[in-house]
Amino acid sequence: MDSKQVILALGTNVNQERNMKQVRQLLIDTWSDMKFTTPKWTQPIGMSSALFYNCLAYTEVEESLEELTEKVKNMERICGNTGAERSLNRIQMDIDILLYGDNKLHKDDWQRDYIQELMNEIDLF
Repeated sequence: MDSKQVILALGTNVNQERNMKQVRQLLIDTWSDMKFTTPKWTQPIGMSSALFYNCLAYTEVEESLEELTEKVKNMERICGNTGAERSLNRIQMDIDILLYGDNKLHKDDWQRDYIQELMNEIDLF
């Protein structure tokens, strides 16, 4: 299988620095050449909660989109993400796949100011 460029959006609004450190380690343990942008504090969008701590992660992967999705959803669970927590607007860790090869996903997220700002740090393109 050909490798695909991947960009992941990482965000948490609970135990933010600890959760970000944990997910970064999980990502590096899975893909040793994973790179990260500078973390950024942002206001919550569409919910009332504490500030979010966000960054982008990027690398090339061999996995299919389905395999990649399953791996990142498992990482969310390891970080304590559950439906019950989300129902309380407590996002232990949210990992969105923004780019998989030539496919842009979560297209609305691409328009967010902080995403555009963080994209400027990525030298994939």
